[in-house]
Amino acid sequence: MTTTTIIPCRECGEDSGWTHELVNQPLFGGNYEVAVCDTCCDAYHQQESETPILDYLPPLEELIPVFYRETEVNRLPKAGKENLANILDWDLSRKKGLYLLGDSRQGKTRSLCLLLQQLHKQRILFKAFFAGDFHTELVDAKRGTQYRQWFKEVTTVPVLAIDDLFAEKLTETTQKGLFEVIEQRMARKLPNLITTQVKSKEAINLFLDKRRGHALLERLRETSAVFIFNNTEKQEVFKV
Repeated sequence: MTTTTIIPCRECGEDSGWTHELVNQPLFGGNYEVAVCDTCCDAYHQQESETPILDYLPPLEELIPVFYRETEVNRLPKAGKENLANILDWDLSRKKGLYLLGDSRQGKTRSLCLLLQQLHKQRILFKAFFAGDFHTELVDAKRGTQYRQWFKEVTTVPVLAIDDLFAEKLTETTQKGLFEVIEQRMARKLPNLITTQVKSKEAINLFLDKRRGHALLERLRETSAVFIFNNTEKQEVFKV
């Protein structure tokens, strides 16, 4: 009569469910490190799902284009100078992110980048998308095999910055992906720092499903402090 010997789990020492016969099959090649019980496997995957992928601070050169890193405050447009002090006063203790709305060349992106440089000095992790990069990366991730990893990164990083939101054409893929990212970050109570030239009504009209567009703008309104970079009346910003 053959006796089957169970191997202890390498993590907890309990019954792993693995046998010597199984570990020594050609597929595993006698590697006893594979002997981990289901409970420990589940615990590992749970911890992994709750841990941000960005666990180190990349150099500033990899995060912000050189054109914006060299911003001189005294050369900002009037609207940028008027808003800058309040924008730079933002930190992670605030309950809301930022939503910078206004015409082109009013200092929105440069103000955002000055804040991001400040956060970097404080060693606060952030991920920033510039000039349509968010849409491009989302589509590329969807087409490839790394979407889950990409989605986890953008929904768990402490600060997410998106420059020029709604400037690119919103396909069904980008509409759905954008909504999911904002929804997940809202659920995690993580802030977004956004710049855009597009007012609420115009943004909603970019969506094939206007209800999804309306819901997205409502979430942004609820989770953002709004700064205006031209003569747009503030009450019109999120009027839907």
